[in-house]
Amino acid sequence: MNIIKDGTGTGNVVKVDEENRLHTHAFTVNINQSAAMQGDSYQAGTGVINLTSDTESAIFYFKNTSLIDILMYEQFLDLGASTSGVGSSTITYYTQATSGTLISTATVAMPANRRLTDATVLGALVYKGTEGATLAGGTVSAFVSAGFVNQSPTVFPPGISLGVSITPPAGNTSMNVTFGINVIANATSYAND
Repeated sequence: MNIIKDGTGTGNVVKVDEENRLHTHAFTVNINQSAAMQGDSYQAGTGVINLTSDTESAIFYFKNTSLIDILMYEQFLDLGASTSGVGSSTITYYTQATSGTLISTATVAMPANRRLTDATVLGALVYKGTEGATLAGGTVSAFVSAGFVNQSPTVFPPGISLGVSITPPAGNTSMNVTFGINVIANATSYAND
């Protein structure tokens, strides 16, 4: 009879059944859970912003200032009902925005470490906007026209930024919006586990 022994010297053996199947017991921890347990998972958001016109307002800005990649694995947007607005809102993404009042009069949206007792700070600039705030420069990278939760991963190499603006429906006089992201710092170390 062949026996598979534990290579660490504990003397444990592995069960092999009559079908030559190796019996093991394992558990899986996904990258989000693992990063949170290590203090590398963060959440940042705007809180509620009230938009009181139907013109474009920059509401969120994120820039990786660290020396490592940051993985945005989830983003969420909630568009409240518009007062007096007719039609849809438009959400615009700006890659590498370089200026605008959202950046120059920055209101910090401090990312929260998802390991609640961990004081590690994310190496990023994160700002929340207001009614009428602007973004300029960079490239318009996407348009969306509804609230959403997006779990499509996006990697931010060092120095890369993303800005988000919203144009409410025509005639809008009041609409509450909220935008936020969940990110993992040093995500490549988890991808190689």
